[in-house]
Formats: sequence, structure tokens, C-alpha cells
Amino acid sequence: EVLPDLRARLAARLENIATRGFDAGPATTARLRFLFRDLRNFFDDLARRMRLETEESLVDYATSQAAQLARDIRREVGRLASVTTPGTGALRQAVLGRPLNGALLRERWAARSRSFRRAVEEQIRIGLVEGGTPDEIIRRVRAIWPAQRRHVANTVGTAVRHAQNQARQATYEENEDLLRGVMWT
Repeated sequence: EVLPDLRARLAARLENIATRGFDAGPATTARLRFLFRDLRNFFDDLARRMRLETEESLVDYATSQAAQLARDIRREVGRLASVTTPGTGALRQAVLGRPLNGALLRERWAARSRSFRRAVEEQIRIGLVEGGTPDEIIRRVRAIWPAQRRHVANTVGTAVRHAQNQARQATYEENEDLLRGVMWT
């Protein structure tokens, strides 16, 4: 029952597009190109700002994690032990310069931006093809926000775990003369 209805609806839409024509005119095409170019700039800027804010927060977090681990090592080895923490530059390189799950953080943000932009553009195109009103198209775009928010939260969570692991690894390497080994549990 669903398939014939879907076919009938699709056929009606395609007939409507063929009747109106695939191009509503050069002015409309120019406006749509401008809209999509503006969206691209918006999402690129958004991703850049999110990346910069996240990177600074991750380096700060890695610094605090390294300091905490150094205190833990000092408590276990002895208070007189000379425990050192990696410098901010080394932590920055470890957190931002080493891939997390195969990609650098800046590459992940760029991919997230592209994916989000494509999802928005797709909803706009679908709305236009369906002859939707601006309010209907906006509702379509809003409907994709929860999934995009989850993707961003996953990216941030992965980046935080990566920063923590890199800080620990760098601190262990910095103090390998005091440690016989590290046991992961």
C-alpha cells in the first residue's frame, strides 16, 4: 500500500517540476547560488570558531590532567621525587598534532561543518522541489538540528578523551626515569 502511494506522490511531484521547468529563471538561480555560498561561509566560520575554542579548552584540560597525574605520581613515588609535567607546547602538539581515530581535530571540525552544511542545503532543496513555504523549509532545517547536536557532542567527547590520554602519555614519558612501567586497568 505504501509503495504505490509513494510512487504516485513522486510522479505527481516530478510532473509538477517538469510543468514548471527545472529552472525558475536566472534570477532565482542566482539567489539560490548566493544563498548556498552564504551558507558555506557561515558554516566554515562556525566550524573555525568552534575548532579554536575547543582547541584552547583541550590544551587547558590536558595541562590540568598532566598536573593531576604528576601529583599522583609524586604521592606514589615519594614527595621528594622530582616529578615534571610536559610543557604547554608539548601538550598542544600531543593533543592537536596527533590524530584521534585517524583524523586531526581540525579535520574532524571541517568534516562536521561540511556534513552539517550539506544536510541544511539538502533540506532547502527538498523544500524547494516540494514547493514548500519558507516556514515549511525552516521546519525541515530545524528537524536536523538534534542529530547535528549529537554529532558535535560526540566529536567533543572524543576530543576530550583524546586530550586526557595524550596528557597522561606525555606525563608518563616525561617521568619515565621515575617509573618502572605503567599498568593500564
